[in-house]
Parts: sequence; structure tokens; C-alpha cells
Amino acid sequence: MNIRWAMLVALFSISLALITGGIIKGAYELVLAGVAIGIFLYVTRNYFK
Repeated sequence: MNIRWAMLVALFSISLALITGGIIKGAYELVLAGVAIGIFLYVTRNYFK
């Protein structure tokens, strides 16, 4: 495992936390932020491998 893998896992965890927290609190801004991070990870996934 390298630092890029750790960054990928950390960003994914943050994304999931934002989405979950946004759904629980009813704050769509948090959900959108989590989805934006998820899309960013999907687009840049080859860099993190």
C-alpha cells in the first residue's frame, strides 16, 4: 500500500460521511459535496492506483 491508496481511502471515507450525514440531517449541500468528491474520485481513479 502506498500513500495514493491511503488518499483514495480517506477521500472515499469523507465522501461517504458527507453523504450519510447530509441524508440524516436533511442537508442537501452535504450530500452534493459528497457526490462531488465521489465523481472526482471516479474521474481520477487511475491516478490513485
